[in-house]
Amino acid sequence: MQDIPRNELLDKLDAGWQVRRKDWHEVELADKNDDISIKMKELLANDWQGTPPLFQRFTNCHCVFAFTELHKNEAKMVRRKIYEDSSGYEIDDEIILSYEDLAANDWEVWA
Repeated sequence: MQDIPRNELLDKLDAGWQVRRKDWHEVELADKNDDISIKMKELLANDWQGTPPLFQRFTNCHCVFAFTELHKNEAKMVRRKIYEDSSGYEIDDEIILSYEDLAANDWEVWA
């Protein structure tokens, strides 16, 4: 999480960041796709923090390269291109790969 000055909060939300007040629980993140309900006193508070959206670093990679990037903390998530939603594998996930996954060269690395 990075601190967000109050005057940059709306710009960060618009740019795709997930944001929260520092006293919110970790799971209480808001982004522009949420039906956000923010009270005026929260909006005026200057204790916001957030995380930027993921961006694609590499595509068309082999499995070993993708997971090496994940293990080195150069990536936040890896996934195969055929995954239609935004899900992928993160460093803490228990990962079970099929032979097809291991042989594929359509892995993506997201940071």
